[in-house]
Amino acid sequence: MAGTFYPGNERQLYQLVRELLDNGSAGPSINCKAVIAPHARYIYSGPMAAEAFAAAQIAIKKAARIVIVGPAHFTAIREVVAPSMQAFQTPLGEFTVDRDCIDLLNRQKLIEINDRPHIPEHSLKVELPFIQFMSTDCSIVPLLAGCEG
Repeated sequence: MAGTFYPGNERQLYQLVRELLDNGSAGPSINCKAVIAPHARYIYSGPMAAEAFAAAQIAIKKAARIVIVGPAHFTAIREVVAPSMQAFQTPLGEFTVDRDCIDLLNRQKLIEINDRPHIPEHSLKVELPFIQFMSTDCSIVPLLAGCEG
């Protein structure tokens, strides 16, 4: 998504996320543990996404693992799917995927492993720079949900 949904340059992306978060925080953050944020290009959704993530910054900074759930826009799926990949990359760095958590969810038949919907999807990837700005130590559990129509 780098270069299309948000800047592809590390420095420019860092500065943009910092500005969005600074402008989106209307005061001390609350200890929010869940966020519903828009996932369009930052030019459209950046300010609103920043408000949502600013409210959760205390929890994000403390988190060892963050579960990210988004819709599958390009692939019709009925289930919740996780990728098989080990990491997600943005210009701000790499996010380790929590394979242990995903494998446990898969063994319990709560999710399926399927890379096909994840490859073209932006809904999760556009959220990552906000989380990376606040925490570089957490892993992620990226999940896509769908409803085949």
